Amino acid sequence: MNDIRSDILQFFMMGTKTIADRRIESPSLESYPAYLFRDGKEYGVYLKTDREYELNAKFNGARFYSTHINGKPVIRLSTLMNSDSSKRMFAHLCEDFVSTDPEGIRRREILNDPESYWSEWKELLGNRSSDDQPQQILAELIVLDILQKRGEKPEWSGPEMGTVDIRAFAVDYEVKSSKTKYGFDIRISSDNQLKKGKNDLHLCYCVFEKSVTGVSINSVLGNLKKHGADIDDIRKKLDEFDLDSASLSQCFQILKMIDFLVYDSFPKITPESFKGDMLPSGIKSIQYTIDVSNIPEEYKTNLEYQ
Repeated sequence: MNDIRSDILQFFMMGTKTIADRRIESPSLESYPAYLFRDGKEYGVYLKTDREYELNAKFNGARFYSTHINGKPVIRLSTLMNSDSSKRMFAHLCEDFVSTDPEGIRRREILNDPESYWSEWKELLGNRSSDDQPQQILAELIVLDILQKRGEKPEWSGPEMGTVDIRAFAVDYEVKSSKTKYGFDIRISSDNQLKKGKNDLHLCYCVFEKSVTGVSINSVLGNLKKHGADIDDIRKKLDEFDLDSASLSQCFQILKMIDFLVYDSFPKITPESFKGDMLPSGIKSIQYTIDVSNIPEEYKTNLEYQ
């Protein structure tokens, strides 16, 4: 871990025990300073700028926006996520935002066009683009409800950038959604997404088609409430996505829903795939696509949901 991310993460982990606003301590940022801040439950980093911007974007629990500090314009990257795993992952994003080269070329590029920078990061963050966000959330809530009915006591990560989408009593789930009817290619957006913890890890692949009837986020919320889930917590997390009423009520037909057990030789790349159980020096993250068409039958189950 380099000095920038180390200082950022230390600040995040300290919570309210640390000062509310300070400069990031790193020799590489000596000529191009960047700053840490905490405002109530919100925390993150910011850059000072000479220009006024009108930025206010949210994605996967992170917020990218313009504001003023002591009357001067700044661009903030922040979150409200409070789990340790989310803080670690968010620290990677913050490190990328504030880092620059010795000549400050990258810093100038970001400050000249912050919208493009954020758009690129939205693509890198994986599942939830603005178009497929409702269907991805629907897929996660459907799996959440299935586990709830099984008595697995599941907890949805929601907007938090955790390593898995759902943690349950004895099993963890990563959920992927698609509108592609044919093929079995699944995009994995991080080397940690298929990293097994203490529980068995499953990958659920859901294929949807928009329809005038079928399941919607609202209908699944109703089922979750009926099955005894903590609906207030789920709605609170759902609110972080800023979905409009049309997205919440949009219906989909489930074309297929397959539950894969991530067994030892499942196609995946994790830090354990490399010498020393860590990514090679200079590699921050890996994105890749897997083909699950040839997974043995004993490791997959077709799911149904009403």
